[in-house]
Amino acid sequence: MTSSPNIFRLAIDPKSEKAADFIGEVRAELGRVLAELAEAGISKSDVAKRLEIHRSAVTRRIRGTENLTLRTLAEMAWAMNRDIVFQLAQQDSRHLANTPPPTASSQAEIIQQPVTSSSRPFMNDVSPVTFDEI
Repeated sequence: MTSSPNIFRLAIDPKSEKAADFIGEVRAELGRVLAELAEAGISKSDVAKRLEIHRSAVTRRIRGTENLTLRTLAEMAWAMNRDIVFQLAQQDSRHLANTPPPTASSQAEIIQQPVTSSSRPFMNDVSPVTFDEI
């Protein structure tokens, strides 16, 4: 008999979930670019030297143990020779911020639902807008 692991989704408010998702995506993208640079022979230490910080500070920023401000994000992009593309896309009407908070019974339902790839919509079909286009 095979058993699948129990995966639960914690109920958090939509504002906190939106913030956590965005921060996670930014940190994941920084990690992806650092891995890409490492394959090209550019180390995390090289990036840190350009920023005039210790290599461990770069690691802390990506892991989330050090705060990432807009300035530090822009500086890291500069050190990695990348441009930042920023967009605020229209939300799906099902995820409007002004929806009433979930009731206790709906929170219990959310907690017991397994997380699947279809339960986390991503905006892959939105084309980015650069500041030059505005």
